[in-house]
Amino acid sequence: MEGNTSKENLKSCRVQGKYAGTVEDIHKGTVFVRLELGVNAIAHSCYDSRTVGKKDKVSFVVTHIDEERNVAVGIITRIIKQSI
Repeated sequence: MEGNTSKENLKSCRVQGKYAGTVEDIHKGTVFVRLELGVNAIAHSCYDSRTVGKKDKVSFVVTHIDEERNVAVGIITRIIKQSI
C-alpha cells in the first residue's frame, strides 16, 4: 500500500529537519516536493533568488507536519541543482 509507506516515512520526518528533495509540480505558487526519504512535501516559499522549476533538486526545511493530509509542510531554502 502506497499510502502506508509514506505514513511510516512521515514519522521519520522532523520539524526543523533539513531534507533533499525533487520538485514534482508547481501550482499557483505552491511547490510540491518529493523528499528523498519518501515523503511528499509542500513548500509555500523559496528562499533561493532563482526561480524553482519542475525536476529541480532542492534543500527543504520542514516547518510543520500535516498528518491529516500525510505531507510535510515547509520552505525551500535553496536549489541544489536546477534541471534545465
